[in-house]
Amino acid sequence: MTTSARHPRPPRPPLAQVLDPKVDEARIRSVWRGVEPALIESERGAGRGRRSARGVALGASLALIALVALALTRGPSVEPVGFLALADGGAPAAFAAEAGDEVMTFADQSRIELSAGAEIVPTLNDVREFALTLTRGSIRVAVTPGGPRRWRLDCGLATVEVVGTEFRIDRGDDGVRVRVERGHVRVTAEDGRSWDLLAGDQVWVEPPVVAVEAAEPAAEAPPPPAPLVAEPPVAEVVAIAPRAVRVEARPSAVAPPPRWTDLAESGAYDRAYEALRDARGTGGEIARADPRELMLLADVARLSGHPAEAVEPLERLISSHASAPETRLAAVVLGRIEQDALHAP
Repeated sequence: MTTSARHPRPPRPPLAQVLDPKVDEARIRSVWRGVEPALIESERGAGRGRRSARGVALGASLALIALVALALTRGPSVEPVGFLALADGGAPAAFAAEAGDEVMTFADQSRIELSAGAEIVPTLNDVREFALTLTRGSIRVAVTPGGPRRWRLDCGLATVEVVGTEFRIDRGDDGVRVRVERGHVRVTAEDGRSWDLLAGDQVWVEPPVVAVEAAEPAAEAPPPPAPLVAEPPVAEVVAIAPRAVRVEARPSAVAPPPRWTDLAESGAYDRAYEALRDARGTGGEIARADPRELMLLADVARLSGHPAEAVEPLERLISSHASAPETRLAAVVLGRIEQDALHAP
């Protein structure tokens, strides 16, 4: 006689991890409206016999319990399947904040705050991606992390790709500024340059400079022939000596070029890198830079497309200023550069 070994069941998770107790009154009323007709029908059938009425009432009660349990386990999400909806269930459409600041709230609790004068136009909204265009103005975006969709914002001169973060975009005639408050975004310019921005980073994308070639001057036409007129009588010519006029040249006030630190703090990392290269280069600034400037040198190098040049100021900051508040952030940024940009973890 053989006996089969019984395999123990895996432990079930606690109900607190399965059920969501945060059910609002509106959902409870909705569930009740689905069960109430069955209870009314049970009251009508009371004259058909005590047993039949009890069976209907019992069935209605079980249905109520099942529907409430289903509502509890499904969670509070009201987002329609297939696209990202607004908090009221409607589909996002083109919107402009003409009178003042406006806020768009989505079903997944993501938010877009539009400053007065800003305008956004959704261009794609499906299960994988939500894309929109910022045609003008400034917006602040807070994307709920962990969602199924990738957010993409077209700002004309650059495109911002997001997974879960909080950032601000300012679009003007002279460029686009992206500032990250939380999370991680990737900014890609029209010419193919890209920047990975972390919390506290910002980048300023300017329009490309278009070279205009001067047209060759047209050949001058010969002067028309002088008309045939009678010559006037010769008059007496009196020579007048010109007076000497003294002209003093006044020196014009020329503003000094902006320092690389000012350019970097405003997000113009490409111009800051050029200013460093025209002076003494990144290496010449490292020896006399304080912890804040060392971190700024690394930001200029990596955000202008020269990640290898960011390693030296970060290593100098870690080795020479261990107690500075910037040191821990420098270690994290150095690890990301070696892992993602230099492929040398």
